[in-house]
Amino acid sequence: MAPLRASAASDIASGPSRAQDSRNSTHITTSVTARDVQAMKKEIAEAVEGGADIVELRLDFLERFDPEKDIRELIGACPIPKIVTLRPTWEG
Repeated sequence: MAPLRASAASDIASGPSRAQDSRNSTHITTSVTARDVQAMKKEIAEAVEGGADIVELRLDFLERFDPEKDIRELIGACPIPKIVTLRPTWEG
């Protein structure tokens, strides 16, 4: 194994940053599962503040879902990459 350059050793010691090349990085994803849009927006903010790299918006958890309004509002509230999921009830 080749010796590490000083900069590579420093990168390992400090851990990956969001600015590093994402092809070789691990990303933290968290699911947002609140029952209403306002609570989901709060969970999004908490996930971002907590260091999540990606947020999964679980729309199937919303008790009342207005696709035209809610999707736009939730995507606008999430400043990081997101996955939008709407699972049928039989899928869990």
